[in-house]
Amino acid sequence: MRTKKAFTLIELLVVIAVIAILAAILLPALAKAKERAMRASCMNNVRQIGIGSLMYAGDYNNFLPQKTLSGDWPHDMTKLTADLFVNAGLQNPKVFYCPGTLAIINNTSETNWWDFTADRRVLGYMFFNKRSATDNRVGINGCFFIGKTSDTNRPVDTAWVADETMSLTQTAPYNFVIPSGNVAPIYGGAYKPAHRVGNLAVGGNNLYLDGHVAWQRFRDMLPRYQPSSSSQPWCFY
Repeated sequence: MRTKKAFTLIELLVVIAVIAILAAILLPALAKAKERAMRASCMNNVRQIGIGSLMYAGDYNNFLPQKTLSGDWPHDMTKLTADLFVNAGLQNPKVFYCPGTLAIINNTSETNWWDFTADRRVLGYMFFNKRSATDNRVGINGCFFIGKTSDTNRPVDTAWVADETMSLTQTAPYNFVIPSGNVAPIYGGAYKPAHRVGNLAVGGNNLYLDGHVAWQRFRDMLPRYQPSSSSQPWCFY
C-alpha cells in the first residue's frame, strides 16, 4: 500500500515564493489594464456630453445649456441647468461621472450626487460653462466660463469639460486629497483625482468646444480656477 507523499516545508516555501513573484508581476499589469479601461469609458462619457451639448447649441443660437447658478465649484449645477443637458439626449446620469471618480466611493451608485439636494446636482466632471446669463466667473491661465460656442475664435483649443483634477496647492508639492462633505466619511471624506496612481494625479480627459476629446497628462496641466467656498482647491486641466 502506497502512502501519499506530503510537501516538505522547503517545497511549500518555494511554491509561496513563486506565487508572490507572479503576483508582483501581474498585479501592476492588471492595474494598468483597469486604468486604461476606465480612461476609455471616461472618454466615451465626455464625448457624449460634447455631442449632446453641440446639438443643444445648434438649436439655441450657439448657447450652451444655462439656467440658474448655485454653488461655485465647477461640478456644481442646479437641476434646472443639468436637466437641459439631459433633455439634449444625455438621459443616463452615469454619463456625467467618470468611473475613476465613482471609484472614490467604491463604485456605489451616483444617485446621492445626482440628487444631492432638492435643486442641485453634484457632477463627476468639471463644467466650465456659464450657469446663467449673469455668471461671470473667470479663472487664470485662460480659464473662463463659456456661455456660447462662439465666445472664442479658438474652439479647438478651448477646454470646457474636464476630469476632476484638484489640488489644495497651486504649485508643487501638490496635495490631491480634497476634504469635502460631498464624500461620505466611510469613503475617506475627500475627493481624489479621477485618474491616479495612489493619490497622485496622472492626467485627465478634456472636452473642447469644437467637440473633440483629448487626454492630457498632469504634468502638462495648469491651475485654472479656484472656487471660493469649502476647501478652495485649485482646479487643473
